[in-house]
Amino acid sequence: ATSNSQQRAAVLAALERVEREHARLGDALVAVSRESERKRSLLGDAKSALHAQEERLKAATAHCQAAAQQERQAKQLLQQEMDASKHLATRFVDLSREQAKYSKLRDAEDRRILAGMVEWLDKMSDRKVSVA
Repeated sequence: ATSNSQQRAAVLAALERVEREHARLGDALVAVSRESERKRSLLGDAKSALHAQEERLKAATAHCQAAAQQERQAKQLLQQEMDASKHLATRFVDLSREQAKYSKLRDAEDRRILAGMVEWLDKMSDRKVSVA
């Protein structure tokens, strides 16, 4: 009977150890499950943050591309304005030369007219003298 009761006590002790180990493993499984859920949630948050960051990057890229296009257009307009200014400056110089040329011609014509007037006045004064 002692042997049976010792065996029974040993079996009960072993069963108690198995139940404690089972409870410990159950607690560990719950902890692992909670940690897994927490990590799954963190992963979802990280994916959402990454997606939002990608969207911001796309928007920033589009903004930079638009700014680069505007810069190219501004440079093109500036070049056109510089070309137009150069053309106007060249035209101004050409017109100034023409004006100087015509001023010389006009001065020569004015001198010719004045000479003619002086000659006419001389003739008129000669006539008056001869009439008198």
